[in-house]
Amino acid sequence: GEELPETFHFRRVSDGMAQNAVLALAAAWELGVKPVDLRARLADWRPGKLRGEVIERDGQLIYVDCYNANPASMADALAAFAGVVPAAEPRLYLLGGMEELGPDARRMHRELGRFLALRSGDRALVTGPFAGEVLAGLRDAGAAPEQAEEIPDAEAARPALAAWRGAVFVKGSRKYRLEHALAGAGEEAAVHA
Repeated sequence: GEELPETFHFRRVSDGMAQNAVLALAAAWELGVKPVDLRARLADWRPGKLRGEVIERDGQLIYVDCYNANPASMADALAAFAGVVPAAEPRLYLLGGMEELGPDARRMHRELGRFLALRSGDRALVTGPFAGEVLAGLRDAGAAPEQAEEIPDAEAARPALAAWRGAVFVKGSRKYRLEHALAGAGEEAAVHA
């Protein structure tokens, strides 16, 4: 009979990261790497720093993905975040701009706000030249004015993050250096679901 395909298990990641992992597995398979070795390597794998890290600090789950950002990677990261955060947990979103989108940038940032659709108890802090568009999209999706605000830079988010009791999502293009809002989270061990 036909041999069943191999099955590989690895920690929860975004769909985009999973697709990349499948491509890497396929390439390694073609190069003759044995399944037992591939499984061992997957077991030790962690996302790169600032690329989909899940950090647990003082009982607070923080999803950090601020190496790059575009509409597809935002949607991918938001889905991964939703998959690791308990459903009832309030969420604080720290969003930086998405760079190099050309003439559609304004529309794409507004669509991000609409896509996010804050729930009661959630909050968003947004920085970058199109922050106003993200906030407009959030309002389009029903967010209350007090739930979302524009901030000048990542450092301005530190007090809100320090006081937040819930999960935190941090994502934006590298230019915004959003990890500076975490103030010390970089020393914490990353915990991956």
